[in-house]
Formats: sequence, structure tokens, C-alpha cells
Amino acid sequence: MRKTLLFLSIFCSFVFAQTRTWIGTVSTDWNDFSNWFPSIVPGAMDNVVINNGSLTHYPVIPTGGVTILSLTMSAGSINLNGETLTISGAKNSVLSGGTISSG
Repeated sequence: MRKTLLFLSIFCSFVFAQTRTWIGTVSTDWNDFSNWFPSIVPGAMDNVVINNGSLTHYPVIPTGGVTILSLTMSAGSINLNGETLTISGAKNSVLSGGTISSG
């Protein structure tokens, strides 16, 4: 029994960073899962990609700000909306294009 609990504890606490790509199909709402591929709003352990400069909608950071692991941005835009975008793994981020505004 103890070995099983130890295994579950270790397994459940191990988190993998996932990549979430902004597709902006519905709105500018960062927290709408329909705007992301795969359809999951990125969290603090996720890598965010914004790489399409011809979308109708680009993300607006919600009240309270957002924390992500990294940001790869080559086109498009992010509106900070006066809020904070925290990139905890900034050394893994690549900003080669696009616009970040309203900080």
C-alpha cells in the first residue's frame, strides 16, 4: 500500500510543459479555450506560441494578469490591457516579430 501511495504522489506531482498556440477563432479572450490549440487555456507551466499575423482576433491579457512558462512570438500581437504577463522561463522565449502593447 505504501509503495502505491508513494508512486501516485510522485506521478501526480510531475508536470510536463505543454505548447498552446493562439488561433483566435472566437474572440480576444485569453481565457476562452476555443481561442487556443489544443483547446486548453495555457497555465503557468505552458509554452505559448503566437505565430500568425493574419488572424481576426489577438489575445488580450485578462484582469489579474497571466503567468506562462515561455512565449514564442513571430507575428501577431498581445494586448497587455494594463495587466502583467509573467514569463517564468523567459530564457526559453523567442520574440522575433509581432507587437506587445498597452503594458
